[in-house]
Amino acid sequence: MTRLIVIDDATSPVDWSRLRAADATDHASHGVPYVEWHDGAATSRALTVDGPLYEPHGSPPEWRPRRRAAIRALAKLAAGADHVLVTSDDPLFAVQIRDAVGAADPTLSRGTRTAAPPWDRALPIDDLAAESRAVRLEIDAMVAHVLRHLDPRLSLDDLVTLGRSAGPPRTRTALMADGCPAEALHRLAEHGYLVDDPCWSSPAGDLLLAALPGVLTDPETIRRCGEWIDAVARGTVDRPTARERALSLIGSLAPPARPGGFDAGRLIGPCPSCGDWMGGARGRMCCMGCGTSYPLPRQTEILAVPGEICPTCRAPLVRPIVHGRIHPVRCPDRAGCPDAMDAIR
Repeated sequence: MTRLIVIDDATSPVDWSRLRAADATDHASHGVPYVEWHDGAATSRALTVDGPLYEPHGSPPEWRPRRRAAIRALAKLAAGADHVLVTSDDPLFAVQIRDAVGAADPTLSRGTRTAAPPWDRALPIDDLAAESRAVRLEIDAMVAHVLRHLDPRLSLDDLVTLGRSAGPPRTRTALMADGCPAEALHRLAEHGYLVDDPCWSSPAGDLLLAALPGVLTDPETIRRCGEWIDAVARGTVDRPTARERALSLIGSLAPPARPGGFDAGRLIGPCPSCGDWMGGARGRMCCMGCGTSYPLPRQTEILAVPGEICPTCRAPLVRPIVHGRIHPVRCPDRAGCPDAMDAIR
């Protein structure tokens, strides 16, 4: 008897040091590592996957492979498995794993279950919750499509929060009491659109708000999309219907052009020379007061790390994004700081 265990490292990381059996051995399939151990006549193989196998893109959303190597590894390992267990807090991940192993062996898909370590109690996959999660991701993809010239990493929650924060500065506590999620406030600060507490909108935040279609900053949009997502989870509305409703609301919106000065207006942190704000997410990070600047590596975008400065040179720390991959926190002073972004590979 062989069981295949698939662990979602994004939501349910496993402490292997506590779970590895004495005879556990390391292997790899299509470059994806997995662990194998034996318990009497039973064999277990466990591999980790860092999130969903497929994600939606564009508008209308099209589901595309995100982790091709993992899909190939699952197909190979499924061929020698008798049943499959999935460890994840994301029901959509579980459904995608079930479909991937079912493509290799249809009998496995019928017996795929979810389970947490030590994998001795299996539960059925929640298909309605997976469909609801898929609709939410499809709505996010529609929003990203509209924002593709601006900042496609922002969510609908972020945009509505930006709209609610417009006007005189307000404290984070007041904004959260008004329905703004703490995660959205943090993300807007990280992207350089909201700064300080009380919060005020950066020049890029003002430009973004002016460029956005009003429906994307309207709290009613969040409410309606939330109702459709919840209805799919309850089984009262099917996923295609919810998707079409969202498309009629968001899918026809024209993507706004990127306004001049947009990147330079994203505020990152205080200047080490004069204390004024430094802005710039691409190309060059420059102080709006004294003009102190740091050139940024090509094909690199930076996110702010609110409240954090380099202990060596006092420059505001940043989180670089290179080719879509987010790197650890670095210092932007490439001239002589040991934490400078030139260390990125």
